[in-house]
Amino acid sequence: MHQLARRVATVCLLHIALWGWSVQAQSGSVPPEDLAVRFEQLRRQGAVQLGQKPVFLQSTETPERLEGEVPALIDHPVLRVRAALAQAAVWCDILILHLNVKYCRAARQSSPAGGVDTLEVGLGRKYDEPLSGVHWLDFRFRASPSAGGPASLPGASPPAVELLAPEGPLGTRDIRITVQTAEAASGRTLLQLRYAYGQGPTARWALQMYLGTLGRHKVGFSLVPEHADNPGGPLQPVTGVRALLERNTVRYYLAVDAYLEALVLPQAQQLERRLLDWFAATERHPRQLRELDWETYVQMKRMEVRRQQSAPSGRP
Repeated sequence: MHQLARRVATVCLLHIALWGWSVQAQSGSVPPEDLAVRFEQLRRQGAVQLGQKPVFLQSTETPERLEGEVPALIDHPVLRVRAALAQAAVWCDILILHLNVKYCRAARQSSPAGGVDTLEVGLGRKYDEPLSGVHWLDFRFRASPSAGGPASLPGASPPAVELLAPEGPLGTRDIRITVQTAEAASGRTLLQLRYAYGQGPTARWALQMYLGTLGRHKVGFSLVPEHADNPGGPLQPVTGVRALLERNTVRYYLAVDAYLEALVLPQAQQLERRLLDWFAATERHPRQLRELDWETYVQMKRMEVRRQQSAPSGRP
């Protein structure tokens, strides 16, 4: 029974703490030159707007795959954004802002085709947890030459940055993170994050268990009919698997935004600024994103950032 509970927790953490972005045709990826068209299309179609800023959210769910998308117009020059996000180590600074990411470390491995950048990521609960108890995933990092990186993405429209884990726990698969950017007017950048991964029957079963217990009160951002048989009736925030997807799509967009905002500061001041900005941004959506108070969050994250400066202890 203990092993079963641990497996259920693993796949739930995948929903809670991972994001993946697919650049393949089935994911609906948009070439950079078409990001402005896609942005306007979502705005006109009534995609969820996150506050007053031009940041939108859309999600879809099928029995085999879950996808989220955040297109945003941000106040940063496109070359600065591309150069920053094309570095593998930067993504550890981004990922660690999330409550459930307990460890992240970038490395470069040799291969017959050349060096491969990887990210070693440990997932756990939203409170302090030793690394001996976390769940591990290894991501391959790739960035197109236009994004400032050394490798190209087959089938993708550069610039693009991708994190890829082909397999996850309990039959999850093709876990991806991709970011695409395009230059916008007035020195701003159109940035699109896409989140997608596949799931099998075991993963769906485990998530239903979670949603029937610990996750039963969690809601997302999209508004859907309160009663499925009355599409014209009252609306309520989406629940279930889409709610988990949306909550974490937004959390990771906010992490990228917090990282970019802090770049104007001296390096020694950037971590504290990122932590403060990320936490403050999540507090603007308390129903969906509030989990911890500030002191608990910042003390935990300071410790985890220090811990990930060295190789993980306790990993199987």
